[in-house]
Amino acid sequence: TDAFETADGLYLVYQRNRYLYVPARFFRQDTAFAVTSFLEQTLGKKFQREGRMTVSDTAEIPGGTAQLVTEPNQPAYQFEFVMTGKDMSAVAGRMARILLTVCGLFVTLMCVAMAWGILQRGNAVAAVVALAIFCVVIIVAFVRIYRKHIGASNYPERQVTMRWYDDHVTTVIHQTDEGFHRVPYVKLRKLRRQGHLTVIAFHDNTFLYVPRTAFSDEGQRTAFEAFLKEKCAEYSNK
Repeated sequence: TDAFETADGLYLVYQRNRYLYVPARFFRQDTAFAVTSFLEQTLGKKFQREGRMTVSDTAEIPGGTAQLVTEPNQPAYQFEFVMTGKDMSAVAGRMARILLTVCGLFVTLMCVAMAWGILQRGNAVAAVVALAIFCVVIIVAFVRIYRKHIGASNYPERQVTMRWYDDHVTTVIHQTDEGFHRVPYVKLRKLRRQGHLTVIAFHDNTFLYVPRTAFSDEGQRTAFEAFLKEKCAEYSNK
């Protein structure tokens, strides 16, 4: 979906902020130029250069592969917490619940109008039966949609570490296959408080959240939110 070039290598992003990291030491001058030129032409503005790769005339021969799980600088904020299914459901399902509510009200009004039209023609029994059928169908449909797309059971608990740097955030999901994600602040859209959660939304419709329990106190939470609001303003025109 997009890519980033930094001094230490290339980050090739796919599937909502999952990415492959290729260290700069595996490139020569000519291969680095060929690859970055190709990415620039293919991705356009979705290819971003935070710095040119530091390469030598001789490329190192790669052996195995591994995710980068450490960074050279200290983060401005770091949080460790358990990402629960309940919290994921609350954030991911917020917009879906709003849409379901609006659609439900619209369909309900349509059903009432149809039943009223039947009643006006003098057939009260048919109106009651039609309204009852409509109500049952609506309830069953909305319950199935809610359980499939919004239910908390879809999101297993995960131990998460988040490191918020000056220009990006990295998340490490601790599980059997440890996942490491890097999200630049140029993707920042907005943040909001949702109950006990501080929710950070990105332009690609993904999100991260930090629960209140991850902060040392309310002052740290306020300072962190102020930090991100500054980043939103800083990157909004980039």
